[in-house]
Amino acid sequence: MIEGERMTARPISDRKTKMHISNLTGCVRRCVKSARLMLLTLLAMAIGSIAWAGIPQPDAALFGNVLINGLPINSSSDVKIVARVEGVARPVGAYKMGASTFAGEGYLLKLRLEAPAPGSPVRDDAAIVSQTARLLVQRGSDPESLVATYPITTIGTLERLDLNLIVAEPVNCVADGATNAADHRAFRGCMGGPTADVIPACQCADVDRSNSVDLRDWAWLQSAFSAN
Repeated sequence: MIEGERMTARPISDRKTKMHISNLTGCVRRCVKSARLMLLTLLAMAIGSIAWAGIPQPDAALFGNVLINGLPINSSSDVKIVARVEGVARPVGAYKMGASTFAGEGYLLKLRLEAPAPGSPVRDDAAIVSQTARLLVQRGSDPESLVATYPITTIGTLERLDLNLIVAEPVNCVADGATNAADHRAFRGCMGGPTADVIPACQCADVDRSNSVDLRDWAWLQSAFSAN
């Protein structure tokens, strides 16, 4: 009798096991389906955000010398080259003199380029082909000065373009609106060579903003003095 009861109990146990397996299988399938749906949702959001950012393109690069009144500056100068495009909030490229050993004593400026996705603008610090970049030079904390324009015609280019900043009065230490004998006398009192830090009163003689008054600055003084 006991043996018979055991035999009738086994089918009940089998049915419960099958039920548990069925429930577990259904749960796994629902979880997999939910995970797939979540993954597709995240993928769609990612694609949407990429579209709004535009499609990155190979940079256009410019290199060359930076000059002030026709005389070249070097990598120790506190001078920055900035590229801006009309309608774009931030610079599309910037280079501080001495930032890269590859540029040597010159500059190497990379212009960020993008191709807009349909119906979407590019980033606020990138340009697109057909726009024109304005190239500006900034000495120290002075305002940026326009020195050249560069039409962007294709992607992935490398071109040489020397930049010449024209400063009307490069040395005007007596603030009389002209570079003259008074500035010549003031300059002699400021000149300390390339290893001597410039004092605040002599900032006017540090033409290339290299934190020193040296023979380079003397050359700018002489060229301006001769012109006057």
